[in-house]
Formats: sequence, C-alpha cells, structure tokens
Amino acid sequence: MGYQSAYRAHWQRFGHRDIQEIRVSELKRYLASTPLKRKTRRHVVSVLRLIYEEAVADGIFATNPLANWNMRKDRETEHYQADPYTAAERDTLLDWLKHNCPIAWRYFLHGFYSGMRTGELLGFPWKNYQPPHAIIDQEMVRREIRHYQKTQRIREVLTPEPLVAMMEDNPTRKTGGLVHQTPTGLMFKDADWLMKWWRRAHHATGVRRRTGPYPWRATFVSQCISGGVPIEDVARWIGNSPEMIRVHYHKYLRDDERERRLLATMEDAVREP
Repeated sequence: MGYQSAYRAHWQRFGHRDIQEIRVSELKRYLASTPLKRKTRRHVVSVLRLIYEEAVADGIFATNPLANWNMRKDRETEHYQADPYTAAERDTLLDWLKHNCPIAWRYFLHGFYSGMRTGELLGFPWKNYQPPHAIIDQEMVRREIRHYQKTQRIREVLTPEPLVAMMEDNPTRKTGGLVHQTPTGLMFKDADWLMKWWRRAHHATGVRRRTGPYPWRATFVSQCISGGVPIEDVARWIGNSPEMIRVHYHKYLRDDERERRLLATMEDAVREP
C-alpha cells in the first residue's frame, strides 16, 4: 500500500507517457522541486526503480537507467561532509558490543575494517572469504539476496588483521552460508535487530552517534586516506570513484599529498593554452 501511495502521489503523472521518452533528468528535476524528508524520498525513488526494473525484465531497456541514481538530493550529495568516528570511538563502541552482543560486534567490526555497505555485510557468504582477500559480489536487497550482474560491481578487498581474527573465531564458519547470522542461525533479512544494538552501544558509551548512512564506511575511508593509502586503492576497495573520495575526504589527505595535488591543479590552471 505504501508503494501504491507513493506511485499515485508522485509518478502517476508520468504514467500516460512512453517510458522510453521520459528522461531521468526530468524525473530528478521533478523530485528536486518537491520537499520530502530523506526517508520518504528514498521510498519514492525505490518505487520508481522497481518500475524501471520491470521495464528491463520486459526487454525495453538493457539495463536499469536508475541503477546509479543516488537517492539523496543532488545538493545534499554535493555538500555532504564525511563525519567518521575516531579510532578511539570506534574501539570504544566495538569493545562494548563485544562484551554485550558478540553477533553485533562481529557485524560492525566487519563494517569498520572493510568499508562494506549494510546490504553487502548482510549478504556476505563464507565462500567469498579467501584471506587475505574477500570477494564482494552480492548483497541483501529488499529482504532477498541479489547477485551483482555487472562485472564492474564485483570487487576484491583486503582483510586486515582484526577482521581476519574475528573471522577465524566466528562460529558461523562451521555452518557455512552467510557470515552474519541471527542468534537462531538464520540470515538477517534486514539490519533492524543489529541497529538496535548499535544505538544501545552509543547510549551506554556516550559516543556521539553519526547520522550518515554508513558511518563505519566513512571511518574506514578517512582512516585509510589519512594513513597514506592511495586514493585509487581505497576507491577500488569500497566501490566508489577516486573523484568522490577526493571531493568528500580531501581534508583527510596527508599534508604532503594535499599540497602535491593542489600544486598539480594550480599548474594546470596557469599553464598556457
């Protein structure tokens, strides 16, 4: 009913037109002109994406034109400021979780030390763990496992020592299947139960809770960048572009790296045509 309501309120006005004639830019302009809360906006765009997925299934499009549409408003994306945890805050949260809910501890440690998104963590299988590497080729989406179909979306990441140690002691390793499982040994179809423990950890420790979509991901990126890991490698691990990292994590670059890139940009600007 929620999907039907969202369609009628926002997309039915486009329903009389051939879907091939509708430009994505037109849909974005409409949504940008409509004041919506972030959660409602995500819901509305999800409905639209489902419509286009049906068009793909019917052979109208080879791929979903909305596959790479960020659900946040463009201006929110442009002005997004990464708000990562410090290493001390991360360790405080993980220590509390380890002593109070080992299942949640393993999940969030995995996120902090890999930069993986929620769906990728929920859908990560043991067969893809090949230390010191891990293959990310599927995720939990709308309570179902979805395998990545595009080769460029499949990526290989490195697993640092704290993550390797957690994996070796993880009891789900004996059963196989997914790495992160519920207390009864089932798959997590969403992260609601885990996020309750996430909130409890903040309340118990007094650590300020970050509001970004994947704060453990932002923490991983910022720590890698400030530690001198090349941007291109970090981008490859997390599945984003180097340009995105430069825009949103520029302040975490080491001073010498920041100056070198600034000098290169300045030289390009003043070079004779």
